[in-house]
Amino acid sequence: MSIIQQPCPQCSRMLELPAESKGRLAKCPACEATFRIGETQLGKDDHSGSDLARASPFTPETDLPDWPVVDRGSRWNIATVPIEEILAPSWAIFRARWLPSVGSSLIIAIALSAAIGIPAYVLTRIAGGGSVVMAAIGFMLLVPYSLFLSAYALMGVCRVHLAIARDEPSPLSQIRPPMALVLRFLPSFVLLFLVVAAAIGIGVGVVVIAAVAEQVQLANFLGVLVTFVVATFVTVLQWYLWAWMMAGSDGKTTAMGSVKLAADVTIQNKLTSFFIVIIAVVLSLIGSLLCYVGHIATTPFTLVLFAVGYLLTTGQPIADPDNAPFIDPTVDDVDQATGEIETASAEPQSPPQGEGDAE
Repeated sequence: MSIIQQPCPQCSRMLELPAESKGRLAKCPACEATFRIGETQLGKDDHSGSDLARASPFTPETDLPDWPVVDRGSRWNIATVPIEEILAPSWAIFRARWLPSVGSSLIIAIALSAAIGIPAYVLTRIAGGGSVVMAAIGFMLLVPYSLFLSAYALMGVCRVHLAIARDEPSPLSQIRPPMALVLRFLPSFVLLFLVVAAAIGIGVGVVVIAAVAEQVQLANFLGVLVTFVVATFVTVLQWYLWAWMMAGSDGKTTAMGSVKLAADVTIQNKLTSFFIVIIAVVLSLIGSLLCYVGHIATTPFTLVLFAVGYLLTTGQPIADPDNAPFIDPTVDDVDQATGEIETASAEPQSPPQGEGDAE
């Protein structure tokens, strides 16, 4: 089933509606306003079109788009969204569409483990056999190979969960992202990897220097301090950039644009972003405490949470199964004079009096 996006003419809430129902009447679940699917009603403050076209009742409807086309450019309509408005639809979407969410996460985890683990095991065996130089060269090549595969897998699973949040048909088909999009996403992925690796490397280097200098107490103190500093740095980085992977996978901005967009989302939603990161960390701990088997459920739900949070904070619609637009299949038309909905009747109507058959 194909989906079109259309704003409610009353409250401007973006709704997702089936394209097959174009021309029917729908009711907004938020304000209960009635509107016709496929028709764009311009607001009073909308000056994007011709004043004459809006004023003339004879302007054909084909002059207007079926749904608004938003030119993002470098400007995003970032909204301030409370955490409860993200958490509730995330849980509803996960309950309704958990199968592709869990399935895609398992497929990615198994495939990525095999694609990276098998070459690493082979190189370890080569090093154990005495070919240390060959193994070292292999491990050097394994790093960019692993980075590329990780970026490809991350983008694939993020695109699946964006499709799940939008209730697109066949979300698992998004598990193989376009190569051009992966290459566009790769620079930001490598940059963030290098930033985290540099922070960890500097910390470990300081501890090693203290240990080599035989300053045992200093090395122990620095070890605790470095662990705390690196953990804090990574947490703050995740807080600022939790929406980055969804923004990059959505394909609506550049590599560095996705980083900037994620930071802008956090700046506009500081407390909401804090709660999202805390929930993600708690779910990760729960999954690990359950012998890592719990990650089968906690990781997919975290991805749904990130996808819904990214879409709502950037002004994009989601398909909330608990708050879907109501479409009355019996609605035919609206009385323009009274504004009342006229419903179709299955019973044949009798002709008016005085208009019987001619004898």
